[in-house]
Amino acid sequence: MVFLTNLGVNLHVCLCGDLQVASAQTLDFLDIGQRSSFPDWKLGSIGKSFPDGYWIFFGPRWRMFRPVCQRTSPCAGKGRRVAGCMMSGELAVIELGSHTARMLIGGLGEASGRLLEIFRDRAYVRLAEGMQSNGGRLTGEAFGRAVAVLRGFRERGRAFGVRRFVVVGTGVLRQALNREAFLERLTEATGFALELLSGEDEARFTASGVLWALGIGEGPFVVFDLGGGSTEFMIGVEAQPAVYSVPIGAAVLTEEHFAADPPLDREIERLKRAIDLRIAPLLKGRREARPRLAGTGGTAVTLAAMLHRIPVERIDAAAVNGLRVERAALSVLFERMRHLATAERVRMTGLDDGRAPVILAGAICVLSVMEHLDASVMTVSLSDLLEGILMDRLKGEKHVS
Repeated sequence: MVFLTNLGVNLHVCLCGDLQVASAQTLDFLDIGQRSSFPDWKLGSIGKSFPDGYWIFFGPRWRMFRPVCQRTSPCAGKGRRVAGCMMSGELAVIELGSHTARMLIGGLGEASGRLLEIFRDRAYVRLAEGMQSNGGRLTGEAFGRAVAVLRGFRERGRAFGVRRFVVVGTGVLRQALNREAFLERLTEATGFALELLSGEDEARFTASGVLWALGIGEGPFVVFDLGGGSTEFMIGVEAQPAVYSVPIGAAVLTEEHFAADPPLDREIERLKRAIDLRIAPLLKGRREARPRLAGTGGTAVTLAAMLHRIPVERIDAAAVNGLRVERAALSVLFERMRHLATAERVRMTGLDDGRAPVILAGAICVLSVMEHLDASVMTVSLSDLLEGILMDRLKGEKHVS
C-alpha cells in the first residue's frame, strides 16, 4: 500500500494493490484506520478495507472511495490504468456554480468506448454570498474562494494526467453586474479560460447527463437542475423538447428571503410565493401529460440522501442515481427541518455543513415543482451537467455509450 500526500495542493492518493482510491479534500492531517461503525475491517493484500469500499480518514471526517472503474466493468491490473479500463482522451470538466464548484475527470474506455468516470471532487465556493448586499456584484471574498478552489482542481487534474480542462460558469455568474471583470481576473489568477454557459445550454447539457444516467428515452419527461442561483428545466412533453432557465436557486433564495434561523413562517411563505411566481407560468398545463420527473443538483441529491439515510461520505453516482423521492415523505422531512436551526440540521444524516444553510429553500423549490406537476415521485440523478459536457466533448473521438 502506498500513500502519496502533497499538502500543498491537497492531493491524497492511495494505491491499494491493484486498485486506486483517491481524494482531494482540504485537510490538516492524513490518517487511515478503523471507524467504530465499521468494526469488521481487515488488513489484506489490497490494504485496509471495509465491506463496501475503502475508508480514509481526512480529519475531521471519514471519506469512502470506491474504484469507479471496478464498478463499471470487471477490471484488474496495476496502478491507475487498470486492464480493460484504459482511457483515451482524458478530460476534466469543471463547473463554477453559485454555491458549489465541481470537477469530474473522465474518458472513454479504449476497448468499450464507454464513458468512464475516474474521479470527482467538489468544494463550496458560495459565490452568491454577499452579492445582494453588494449591489448585485460578486465580492472579493467570493473571488478568493473561487481562485483557491480552481487552482486546487487544476493541480489534482494534473496529478491524474489530465491533458485538457473545460471550465464553465453557471448561476449567479450570469447575473452578476461585475461578471466580465470577475471572469477576467479569474483567468489571470488561474490560467483557465472560463466559458460562461447560457441558461439554455446549461439545461441541455444537464438533461443529456441525467437522461443518460437514468436511461430515459423519449418523453414525456421533465428534468430540472436546482442550483444555487438558477434552476434549469428540460421539458420533453412535446415533439421537440424545450429548455428553460429560471433565476431561482437555493443559495440566492436563502439570502434574499431568510433572516432568522430557523426562518420565520412569514419568511417561508414569502419565499414560496417568489418561487411560484417564477415557475407557475413555465409548468402550467404540463401536468396533464403526466411526465416522468427527474431532479438533479446538490439539493435534490442531498434530499434523496437524507430520505434514504445515506451518509455524506457515501454519496456518489452509484449510490444516488435512480433513487426515488416521494413527495409525501419530502413534505414530512421539510416540516421537521423548518423548525431546526442550521447547527441542528447539520447533524441529520446525508446533510453536510456546506449544504445545511440552504437546504430549506432548496426543499421548498423541489416541493413546488412536484406540486405544480402533481408528481408524487421524483427520480434523482447525481450525474448531470458534468457528464453532459464530458460526453459532448468526447463524442467526436469515439462513440460514447
